[in-house]
Amino acid sequence: QSSDYSFSSPCTVSTISLENASIGTYASVSNSSSTPGELTFVGAPARLMRLASQVLMGGAALVPENPCGGACQYEIEFNAPIANCSPVDASFDYSWWLPPPDNDTAPIRVWTAGQTSPVYVTIATRDLASNSQTAVNCSTYNATYHVMITHTNTSSADINVYQTDIHDQFVSLVDAASPDSQSSDDYVTIQYDAIVTAFTQILMGPVNYRPDVQEFSANDNFFVAYSSLFEGPEDAAWAWNPELSSVLTSFMQNITVSLLNSQFSKEGNSTVQHVTTCWYSSSAYSYDQIRLLS
Repeated sequence: QSSDYSFSSPCTVSTISLENASIGTYASVSNSSSTPGELTFVGAPARLMRLASQVLMGGAALVPENPCGGACQYEIEFNAPIANCSPVDASFDYSWWLPPPDNDTAPIRVWTAGQTSPVYVTIATRDLASNSQTAVNCSTYNATYHVMITHTNTSSADINVYQTDIHDQFVSLVDAASPDSQSSDDYVTIQYDAIVTAFTQILMGPVNYRPDVQEFSANDNFFVAYSSLFEGPEDAAWAWNPELSSVLTSFMQNITVSLLNSQFSKEGNSTVQHVTTCWYSSSAYSYDQIRLLS
């Protein structure tokens, strides 16, 4: 007879720390309008944009490093940016964001994403099957992530962001009124800027579907066009998700927790070691002595 049981043990795991990370590109500026040595954000490096594209195409976070060597479960928490997305109001001009096609064979605009500031993005999309439209505005905030990670005996893992404590709205260094307004936390802000930039830039640009060749137009945003997040049914190449706000919020979360991925954390120094409690599952077996001897 068998029974399953759980036991716990102290363990050392990786958690995200942007205080010492090097995932953002920056420069130290010195000119007549700035103090020597002040930092200015340059952009998200290629390795971070590659991570964002993998998350967008796959529709899920990258697998974090397994500290247990087998199946286990543990919790971590960390501070990082989060996207807060909500539907647009009735005044939104869909005809500008999703212009109607010129004729029956002309390309159909199914996606447009535009950025009105470094931390604010608007996204509009059309469903091919129903020709319905939806749009959301996304802004970014500082947040504390509470995450439960469950590793299996294989290379897979379940990453559950079960709670996010949203704090103040994120203020980008790009938005700083003047160099004098920048704080001593500029370095951390640059790491936030990099994550937010990866989120917004990977979504930018149009996607147009060409019904005559059943393909998307050249020079479109193919990361979005071929993402599993917007995969249509067999008779449609594209379908918008009715929960677009939550899909985009989850996408930002998945970019962030993907910083736990071992390859990226080594390149971007995005994690630190943290002692916590790991939970393990095992099986116990009890045997009937008479049956064993028979």
